[in-house]
Amino acid sequence: MLFRSRAALASFPEQFPQSNAGAQGTLVFSDGVRTEIRYNARFRNRGASSRTAIPPNYRVTLPADRPLRGVTDFNLNSQEVMRQIAGWALAARAGLATEFHQPVQVRVNGLNRQQAGAPSFGSYAYQEAPDSDFAANHFPLDSEGNVYRASSSGHSTTLDYIGDSKSSYEAQGYSKTSNQSEDDWSDFINLTKQLSSTATSNYVERISKVADIDQWVRYFAVFAMSGSSETSLGTGVGDDFAMYRGVLDPRFQLIGHDWDSIAETAASQSVFQAGALPVIDRFLKNPEVSRRDRKSTRLNSSHTVISYAVFCLK
Repeated sequence: MLFRSRAALASFPEQFPQSNAGAQGTLVFSDGVRTEIRYNARFRNRGASSRTAIPPNYRVTLPADRPLRGVTDFNLNSQEVMRQIAGWALAARAGLATEFHQPVQVRVNGLNRQQAGAPSFGSYAYQEAPDSDFAANHFPLDSEGNVYRASSSGHSTTLDYIGDSKSSYEAQGYSKTSNQSEDDWSDFINLTKQLSSTATSNYVERISKVADIDQWVRYFAVFAMSGSSETSLGTGVGDDFAMYRGVLDPRFQLIGHDWDSIAETAASQSVFQAGALPVIDRFLKNPEVSRRDRKSTRLNSSHTVISYAVFCLK
């Protein structure tokens, strides 16, 4: 990153950690084989509880006509780097659609601001953003669908149905990160309505039309088995998750997100921890869904997802 002046760098972004104001600069990317340059890049602070971290996290936005390896937005996270990489590897191996992570070295005007020792060892975690580029990269045969993001300091993004106005959901902390110009939230609103009001007698039949049930139970199983303490849908908190609904396959999938708090609680904790949220409790405790959940947990633990060999890359 090359900022226009070292004076700007001196006050960015620690001086105003809660601001989303960005600084213009140049991104120089090198993978040891080739070097690429992107001018007019934008850098800003990012994060929730980590916004005051030193060194800071960065959100990088590139011009729409000059993507880098298929993306125009990505995060450079400074905290718990090794956990983030391990969590991504676990989730991806479990078959979840999850934001790509990779350890990277970051220099700001030639300076590595990251600490050399644990827990980051001089590196940042590159994190793909959940947006239209994510849809294209992870759902290449059905990439025109909608990506939604949930982030709420008050933990109010609980998937409860709160009416038919998209502004009500935006006020709770939901956002749409693809197809924003269309501004059509009807699919997401219908999902919350079905989760909240579908009768028990035909629950699985109706929910299976709006949600990929097997994919959802795998999402909750991975969060349980990773020992995550993240404030997330996967741990029973209305915060910090993302979803994708395709066009060809209109069932919502839960996107694996935010792995910096794995291995902080007892291994193989109950999948039902996510049942702290009423609509998720009802989902997980449906007899048919619960059967699938137990099967998914067994597969994830006893086959190839969680094992010494996997984490040692053998």
